[in-house]
Parts: sequence; C-alpha cells; structure tokens
Amino acid sequence: MYKKNDIVKLEIIDMSFEGLGIAKLFDIDTNRNIVFFVKDALVGDNVEAVITKVNKNVIYTKALNVLKKSQYRVEPKCNVANVCGGCQLLSLDYKKQLELKKELVKNNLLNIGKLNENVLDKANFDIIRMDNPYNFRNKIIVPFGIRNEKIISGYYAGRTHYIIDNNYCVTAFKGHEIIIDIMRKLLKDYNISIYDEITHKGIFRQLMLRKANETNELSITFIINDKNYNKNIEKYMKLAYELFDNFGKKSAELKYNIKISSISININTNANNVLLGRESALLYGNDHIEDTITLNVDSKECSLRFHISDLSFYQTNIIMTKVLYNTVFEFAKIKSYERVLDLYCGIGTMTLFASLFAKDVVGVEVIEKAIENANKNSALNNIKNVHFICRDLDSDLLIDTKDDIMKENFDVLIVDPPRKGLSDTVKKYIISAKPKRIVYVSCDSATLSRDLNEILSATDYNIQKIKVVDMFAHTMHVETVVLLS
Repeated sequence: MYKKNDIVKLEIIDMSFEGLGIAKLFDIDTNRNIVFFVKDALVGDNVEAVITKVNKNVIYTKALNVLKKSQYRVEPKCNVANVCGGCQLLSLDYKKQLELKKELVKNNLLNIGKLNENVLDKANFDIIRMDNPYNFRNKIIVPFGIRNEKIISGYYAGRTHYIIDNNYCVTAFKGHEIIIDIMRKLLKDYNISIYDEITHKGIFRQLMLRKANETNELSITFIINDKNYNKNIEKYMKLAYELFDNFGKKSAELKYNIKISSISININTNANNVLLGRESALLYGNDHIEDTITLNVDSKECSLRFHISDLSFYQTNIIMTKVLYNTVFEFAKIKSYERVLDLYCGIGTMTLFASLFAKDVVGVEVIEKAIENANKNSALNNIKNVHFICRDLDSDLLIDTKDDIMKENFDVLIVDPPRKGLSDTVKKYIISAKPKRIVYVSCDSATLSRDLNEILSATDYNIQKIKVVDMFAHTMHVETVVLLS
C-alpha cells in the first residue's frame, strides 16, 4: 500500500479543476485503479513524484522530475511560474488549456447533470477563447512582507501565505509593476512598517489596484492595519501624492495611457484572511473610478457607465465580461414587452443592461452595499425601469404579502449564483414560477450540472444553448452560460 514520502512514476492523463495533473495506477491488492493528483505536472507528462498525502480514494503527490515532457508544454512567460500560486497552467499550450476546460465542463454536464451528448450537440456546446491570454486582469491585490530585512511583494505560493517576491504578473494590466516598485521605495522612505501575519503587527498589508478598461482610470487602495489612521492621515496623504507624482513621470516616459483618479486607504485590522475592511478614507482624487461597458447584441450596440469604488464588486476581466454578457443577452432574446428577474444581481451590471431591452427588470441581491452601488449606477445611466431588492436568496424568496414583487410574473429569469450554485429556495421558485426562458450563468460547472439535473427532472424545460467562456487563461476557471426554455 502506498504511503507518504513514497516515490512513484506516473503518466499524467488529465487535469483537475485545481490545475493538478491526474494519473491512475492499478492496485492489485484492492483490484482497482488508484487516482493520483500531481502538483507541478501537466497532461502528457511522465513524472517521478513524491507522495505528500494519502486519502481513502485519492493520493496527493508533487512532481520531483519530469521524465518525459508533454508535447503541450511551452516556455512560460513568467519568471516565477513554477512557484507562484496565481496561475497553474502557464506552462501549458493555450489551445490545450481550452480543450481541458471544455472537457471538464462537458464531463460535469454528462456525469452530474445526467445530460446526454445529443443535448450538448443540439445546444452548440463550445468554448469561447480569449484573443490575448495576457495582461487581461484589470484588478490585482498584492500582499507585502519583509524577508531578510527587505520589503518584498508578489503573490502567494499555492495553498500557502508565503509571498513569492515578484513585481510583475503576466496576466495583470500593463503598468501595475511601476506602482509596485514605487510603493516598495516609498514605504521604506516613509518608514511605514509592513504587516506580519503571524504577530499581527505592522501597518501596510496589501496594495489593491483597479484599472477601468475603457477610460484607463486607475484606483489605488492601501490596505492598512491602523486603528488610529486619523492621527496619521497627513502622512498617508503625502505618500499618496508622492506616488501620484512618481507614477505620472514614469508612465509618461513608458507611454502608458493610465490616469490615477483615486487613491484611498482601507482599514483592515482583522487578524484573519479577510482582504478588505469595512471602512475606507479618501487620500487623493475621487472616491471612485468610472468605466464604460459596450455590448453588441444582435447588431444593436449599447453602452452603460459604472462608478466603481474600492469596495464595489466589478468583474476582473472586462474584455471577456463583454463576451460573457453578449452571450447572456443573445441567449435571452429579451423583447420590449417582457419582464426580467435577475437573481444574485450583485451591483446590477447585467440587470441594467437587461433594462435596455425589457419592459422592466427586478434585481435581487443579499449584500446591501451592492444594492447601493446598483441604485447609484441606475441613476448614473438615467434608467427608470429597474427595481433593486436586498434579500437573502438562501432564505424564503416568497413573502406572504399580496404586494410582494416576487409574486409577480416574469418572462425571463437570469441567475448568476456564487460557486455553491442555486439555493433550494431559488430552485423551488423556478419550478413553481416557470418563466419562459432561464439564462443560468455559472462559475462552477459541477454545481451548475447538479442544479440543471434537479430543474430538468421536475419541469418541462429543455436546454437550448450552452457556451463556455474562458474568463481566466492559465487557470481552470471558466464561466458557463446555459439557456433553458
């Protein structure tokens, strides 16, 4: 029987959702195949690996040597690709990445969703690729630390909080590295201590950067551990203004068309892994940046403006967000006389776009701050046919009052739930309300497949279309869009 620290030779035949290589060996003692998950291995590799953990059904290992390289291996464009936990697939050919992601979704739909291949064929099941799988992230959060008495910053190694010292990420927008370099110097010049996750002492925790895709406006947030920040506010403001000046000179020199529009501090004194605190203070410029998203749905071009604060949710890859939203509304085919319900609406991005096609739209979200942002963006775009409700979709969706808006009839339902999928309450609502068309947007094809199986088993809905959208190259993460009617 296999045990920890044993060395095994494995042929990688597939990849997991976490980006681990998958291998199988037949065990004569149990008369069955044993599944191995292999860190730092790619499909097509033959590796020598050390066992790190033995579970009842699977064994976890780490590749020590690549005995035979996969034909799909490429030279990664990142200097720390093998140690950074941000991207698992940088050494894998992008075309092969897409094949693996599509196959992963397909297997979940067939095995968990109990669909057959004919349904997928009729639904034109396919994956939409990125034109450029680099420099697509418009938001990054960079942790800072101290090592050998030197300020470091970068991203965590996989499944750890060990910072890999690195100032440039190949998936982040161009110019972010300038700000990181300047911040390292300024933190030293201003004698601002760096937060220690073990002792929970020190001030500066992380740097959050968010760039608007269309306007090129940039917001910078210093995430700090400082209960008495008001006493030090002048120091933080001087830091902000010096950062602004230094970046302006450097970005002009490198011809980056980026404008810093907002610099703020976010106060996070929690001794846990929560990234942002609830309180922020403006140091420079506006308390938000503005971006524009333009869709082209059935040859109709439509644009909306959005104000984005440091605490607002906003998609990280706006280029592919446009592709995702175009897919949603091409599937939905909303008519001018139809009513739309958008559940798990967040800050109402899709809700507001739906309003451009529909008679009226209702968006529902549990987070109060998100509803505040949604209402502000509705007013910003002078949209009158949208109503937002703050409600917990994990609890009772329908309330026993005659005037409850949720008791009204809707023609089109859009759902974009978190990774855990639809709540039981929402599934019961779908089964009872039976809207004409449902567009399900999912970031986890396993829970999507589970939900589809339950809905299809209890109703007369049929799947009409399925598309997978590659939102994050070099990882196994995708968005899947399904149309039911």
